Amino acid sequence: MYFGNCDSVPFDTGIGLNELELISRNHCLYPNPATNQVSLAFEVKPNEQFRFLLYDLQGKMVQEQSLDIGSKRRILIEERKQGLYLYQIRNINGDSLSGKLVVE
Repeated sequence: MYFGNCDSVPFDTGIGLNELELISRNHCLYPNPATNQVSLAFEVKPNEQFRFLLYDLQGKMVQEQSLDIGSKRRILIEERKQGLYLYQIRNINGDSLSGKLVVE
């Protein structure tokens, strides 16, 4: 699946075993950097449920959101301060993808 000109890479961070199920899925969070909202596109299996988790660089969770099933999801970030954040996309089995988000 091709998501256009976004910075989409398969993540192989080696962080933990729970990343193995989702690690091979391409995903795209755009625009990045962002100001008010981002869109998330990634491959899903039927009936999968996901949560989007956003952390500041101190490791504090600053946002959590359920993701609706579909190919594209919108995430509002207008209340976030400028800076670098780490995000995680997690399914109900604990499998996850992670990446970085810059808020301007």
